Amino acid sequence: MDRKSGKVSWIVFLTLVFSPLILLAQGENIPRMNLNTSISLSYNDNVGLAEENTEKGWNYKLKVGGSGVIPFGGRHELTLTGDIQGDVWDKWNEINAISGGLGVDVDYDFDFWKLNLHTRYTRSVDPTAEEIGFVTDVREFRRYYTTTGFKVSRLFGGMGLEVGADYTVYHPEQQEFEDLKRDTISSYLEIDKELINELTLYLRYTHATVEARTDFYNDSKSDKGEVGIKGWLTPRLGTNISVGYQTLLFDESGEIEDTSDYKGVVYKLSLTHRLSPLTRQSLSFSYNPEQGYATGNYYRQYNTSYTIAHKVTPRLLFNGSYSYIHTDESGDDHDESADRSRISLGLGYSLTENTNLGITYTYLDRESDLHGKDYTQNLTTISLSYSF
Repeated sequence: MDRKSGKVSWIVFLTLVFSPLILLAQGENIPRMNLNTSISLSYNDNVGLAEENTEKGWNYKLKVGGSGVIPFGGRHELTLTGDIQGDVWDKWNEINAISGGLGVDVDYDFDFWKLNLHTRYTRSVDPTAEEIGFVTDVREFRRYYTTTGFKVSRLFGGMGLEVGADYTVYHPEQQEFEDLKRDTISSYLEIDKELINELTLYLRYTHATVEARTDFYNDSKSDKGEVGIKGWLTPRLGTNISVGYQTLLFDESGEIEDTSDYKGVVYKLSLTHRLSPLTRQSLSFSYNPEQGYATGNYYRQYNTSYTIAHKVTPRLLFNGSYSYIHTDESGDDHDESADRSRISLGLGYSLTENTNLGITYTYLDRESDLHGKDYTQNLTTISLSYSF
C-alpha cells in the first residue's frame, strides 16, 4: 500500500471504530459476538496450475475468524469482521504464508433513511507456477486490496432509492506482478419499485474509473445502465434478471498495443429453486466485460453456474456445484480465448451443534488457444470446524 492510500484507509478505519465506541460507552447496549476456527488438510495434484511437469503437494491450513455487532445510539450498529489464516506446505517453505482480512461497517438507521459506512482490508496468497525448461518453479502470488466507501438508502412511499461509492486499491506485493496494481473508483444509483409481494423492479446506473499504477496498462472508464426484476416469483422460485448496456472505454496511456473498447449489451439471470424443505438448487448465466490482466484491455466473459444442496439426514449435508467460464481477450496481439470448468462435490457432517467435519473434492480444467495456458487440477480437502 502506498503512503497516501494507506493513511486514508487507517484514518477511515479508526474513525469508523472509535466514534460508535464512544457512543457505546454512554449506553447499556450488549455486543453480540461469533467466533469460529477450522483446520484442514488438502492434497493438490497441480500446485500452481502448470500445464506440464506438474507439482503435487500437501497443504495444512489453520483459520480463525469471527464477527461482533455492537449496538449504539438506540438503533445503530457497529459490525467488526475478521479472519486470519496460516498455510503450510509439505515441500515449499517459501510459499508458506499468512493471509486474512478485516472489515468494519457502521450502520445508521434513521426515521426515513439508512447510512452505511464501510472499510475492508484483505490479503490473499496463492501458489502460482512458472515452467523453466523441464522443471516447474512453484512460487507465491501475494496481493492485498482495501475498499472504503458508503451507501445511503431511502424509501419514498412504495419506491426505494440507494446511492453508494467505493474506492478500491489493488496491490500485488511482488515486483514481478507490479503491473497489475490499480486503483478503482466506482459509484452507483439504484431505484426500485415493488410490483407485487416479494417481487421488485429496479433501475441501476454504475460508473467506474480504473487507473493503472504503472505505465503498462491503459486507464479505463465504464458506464453501465441496467433494468431488472428480483425477488420471489412463487414461494419456491426466486429470480434476479437484468439486462443493460455498457461502455468500457480505454485511453492509450499504457504500453500495451490494444486500442479496443467495449460497447454492447450485458445481462445476468439467476434462479433459486426450493425443490423441497431438504433440497435447494440454483442456476445462473451472465455476460459482461472484465478488466484485462494480460496483454489486452478487457475480456468478454460468459459465466454459467449450478449449485445444489441436499440434507441427506439431520446431520449429513451434501453440496455439489458446476461452473463454466468462457473468455475472449480483446486486441490482436496474442489475444487469448479460453474455457474453464470447475466441478465440486462435498459432504458435511455435524458431530455436535458447534462442530462440523467435511470432505470436498474439486476438479478444474482449463483449455486455451495459447501455449502453456492449459491445465487440470484435482484437489481433495478434509476439514474440521468449530464455532462458538
